[in-house]
Amino acid sequence: MINSIFVVNILPAKIKLVYLITKAVAKKLQAFWLNNINYLNIKKMKKFNFKPATYREVVQLSRVIGNRGIKSSHVNDFLNVIKQYAENPENKDKNGNLVDYVFGPNFIYVNPITGHVIDGQHKWAAYIQAVEKGIISETTPILICYEEIDPSKEIQTIIDLNTKGLNWGLDDFVGSYVDLGYPSYIRLEHFSKEHSLCHVEAKNEVKIKYSYGLAIMQGKGHASLKAGTAEITEEDLVNGHTVHEELIKLRKGMYKLINSEEPNLEERSEKFARTPNPVIEAMAQVWWEKKDIVSVEQIIKACKSSKDLVAEFFRAKSNKKEWTAWFERVIGKCYAMGLFKAA
Repeated sequence: MINSIFVVNILPAKIKLVYLITKAVAKKLQAFWLNNINYLNIKKMKKFNFKPATYREVVQLSRVIGNRGIKSSHVNDFLNVIKQYAENPENKDKNGNLVDYVFGPNFIYVNPITGHVIDGQHKWAAYIQAVEKGIISETTPILICYEEIDPSKEIQTIIDLNTKGLNWGLDDFVGSYVDLGYPSYIRLEHFSKEHSLCHVEAKNEVKIKYSYGLAIMQGKGHASLKAGTAEITEEDLVNGHTVHEELIKLRKGMYKLINSEEPNLEERSEKFARTPNPVIEAMAQVWWEKKDIVSVEQIIKACKSSKDLVAEFFRAKSNKKEWTAWFERVIGKCYAMGLFKAA
């Protein structure tokens, strides 16, 4: 892509001057439009109210209970944008004052009825931090779009906005329902935090995988989690704990079969067994289908006499079809060895 600054610099002086004047006029018109849009008779935007706001107004806003949590890394990204904006001399007048909105025409979306930030909570948090850290002054404006929303519909509006923008992940939806007090989701959160196979390390932090928790507790996929329709009972918590320990026992036994000569085998096998990976969700779902047919002890006995089954266990299997095929092969081996007769 050709650098626009390079193109401008090689233009004849008169054309360059016209370009710069046009650019300046366009910027003034944009600022006029942003400042005066409340008074313009634009039918498509008549229900919206755009206003510049300063720290005094912004600090009084709050996030919606049920919205996904604010991520410090995301806020820091916006802080860096503000720093670059504040340090750029082109954004200052002759007295050194900033002349444009933080984030330009990108606004924070606010419900004036409640003072809740509906969209843009990371920009909102970054703006407040930037003022409090002295990066910008309290009078530096940020653009806010106000729209009156029924307070009972705020969280659904947030979900709709982020679903269309593909910004919310499954864990964000679960966290939202937890904040809203859904009993089933509170049980899911508690179970997932308490059981190690639901934990995944990512970027030096532990993330909770709620889809793993649901699979371990019920043997189900996670489609119902986003919709807020998942039903999790106290009995599910008990069953889930049993299945969690069975999966650990199976993984530990299989590790010992393939690493029988390894020093500190007990410690290493325990660590492997309790460390989750992406196969857990599908594995748990299939185990729910097979656990009444075959026991962990029978599986380990069958695999002792089959290197192929052991090797196949450790090949990545992220879907139910592959795990179903593996368990069925093991069950067939158990029949051939007469293990079910002894059970």
